[in-house]
Amino acid sequence: MKKINIEELHSIKKPLYVLVAGGIGAGKSYVVSKYLNGIKVIDPDETTIRLGNGVYDSSNVSKSISITKEKVEKMLKGDKSFVQQGTSANLQSTINKMKKAKEHNFTTVLLYIDTDIDTAVKNVSMRTSRSEIPIKKIERTASGAKHTFDFITGKEISISATMILENLDMSINDVNILTDYAIHYKND
Repeated sequence: MKKINIEELHSIKKPLYVLVAGGIGAGKSYVVSKYLNGIKVIDPDETTIRLGNGVYDSSNVSKSISITKEKVEKMLKGDKSFVQQGTSANLQSTINKMKKAKEHNFTTVLLYIDTDIDTAVKNVSMRTSRSEIPIKKIERTASGAKHTFDFITGKEISISATMILENLDMSINDVNILTDYAIHYKND
């Protein structure tokens, strides 16, 4: 795995599978639109809002996740670069997504978007359709995304992550091979 800057992303061998990690309110959509324009983005939040006729209704999240999975499966069968947006706060799910992309011969990139909790809370409060999200959930997703990125990049190895690897019958080296590039973007 090679750590790169976000500006280097467009010069990487295609097709790219870019998995976005970052807590709620980290600025994932902003960073993706700023640096990855021209690459298809699959964003479950956008689907949830579309299903809610312009309003983020949490009762649509399960259906949105199913639709997102279908869209990702379709893209993986092709040869076009794409971005899968989400928090990546669940390490096992993140590993499975990277594994699937590698199995389909994509160059894999884990893009971690990092911001402080106060900024994340402010960002969420400015979104009229999602201002009701509890601070604890914002903190939990930020912590989970950081844990995922730190583990995959070899910065931190926890007991819980080791247990996940055992369940997946994988080693740390196996996980490192799944991710070709890692980007840590500090969104101030």
